[in-house]
Amino acid sequence: MKKCCFISLILLVLFSCNEEKVFEEYKKIEDQIWNSDSILYFNYLITDTISEYEINLKIRHNVDYEFSNLYVFLEQDNVKDTLEIVLAEKDGKWKGKGIGKMRELEKVIEQNKTYNSKNHYTITIEHAMRYGKEEKITSLKNISFLGVTIKKQHAKD
Repeated sequence: MKKCCFISLILLVLFSCNEEKVFEEYKKIEDQIWNSDSILYFNYLITDTISEYEINLKIRHNVDYEFSNLYVFLEQDNVKDTLEIVLAEKDGKWKGKGIGKMRELEKVIEQNKTYNSKNHYTITIEHAMRYGKEEKITSLKNISFLGVTIKKQHAKD
């Protein structure tokens, strides 16, 4: 029994050494309706300017979400970009993991990101969904949470 626990501990240490979460936060979308004027702010602190980081966006949605993708405006470091997150395959199968009606999908936003100074940083996210001739979808339904995870990337041997 001791030998099994020791081997498990060694494996856990080996596999957990490649990345370290420095930030993780989820924002709840009230009543699963994301209004177009609702901007989500994720504020985090970076203290290590030598390491490289991976930034991930996590989306939790209900399977009743009526689109196969999600467009968002994402701003960080005073740069605003439009991202498409594909939530479903062409055959309609959801890409995210989950049980029942909820799914979660993680999308890498940026890899090998470095920071020049120890500071507080902000990522802002707003939905950018459009449909047909509509200028914007004012109430996007069945999105329950959005999250940002920042992991320190360690050099691989």
